[in-house]
Amino acid sequence: MRIGFFGDIHGRVHKFHHVLEKVIQEYQISVAIQVGDFGISKKAIRILDALGGFPIPVYFVDGNHEDFRFLWRAMKKGINKKWETDYNLFYQPRGSTLEIQGVKMGFFGGALHIGRPQKIIKGNVITTEELNRAVIEFSRFSPDILVTHSCPAGIGVGMQGLEIHYWGVVNHILMAGFDPGPKADCGETQHALLWNQMSQRPKLWVYGHFHEQKMIEIDDTMFISLPYLEHYHEYIIWDTEKEGLLF
Repeated sequence: MRIGFFGDIHGRVHKFHHVLEKVIQEYQISVAIQVGDFGISKKAIRILDALGGFPIPVYFVDGNHEDFRFLWRAMKKGINKKWETDYNLFYQPRGSTLEIQGVKMGFFGGALHIGRPQKIIKGNVITTEELNRAVIEFSRFSPDILVTHSCPAGIGVGMQGLEIHYWGVVNHILMAGFDPGPKADCGETQHALLWNQMSQRPKLWVYGHFHEQKMIEIDDTMFISLPYLEHYHEYIIWDTEKEGLLF
């Protein structure tokens, strides 16, 4: 079995659907994982409805660009179950786990905004309570692969803030009392705490958010950043039989 991992799509459901069909045809993937900034909203669901849903199960975490009011209302009312049965779309809450064909996966969405005020209550900000629940669940479950929207800050992953985002970081993150980590190694400090508290670390940590491709290994964990979905071939494939990536 093969699993495909895809980067941010920001509501471009048509584009993602098209790319997904091509990857299924070429690599015979049977499951897709999307790393957040899906752009979940009423509009995205309407588009997916018109397309007849996804051809294979698509699991996604929340990023920082979702309609969170729409998402949490759907969760509260159980509307997300209709997404699963009608559209093959599965939302994975922060700190949730799932086993797919013997591969243990952990999911932890959320990330700070650089372009708007932070939404703390049921929004983009990762809370201490969510972090603590994830630490307990991941220590119990020991995922082989961890899927997040952003990456840990300050542990050596090496994601760098762009100069054009400097004032956004100052205004919306630093002045709001949040810490994005070092400029040359930024990300989520909550993910860094998770990394330091995990009793067993994953083989693979996949994330998006930065809209660029990067791969680095830290203490036997491969961190892979997926780019914004613009062109075909911007994804990675995990082969469950070989227990590794296809290159």
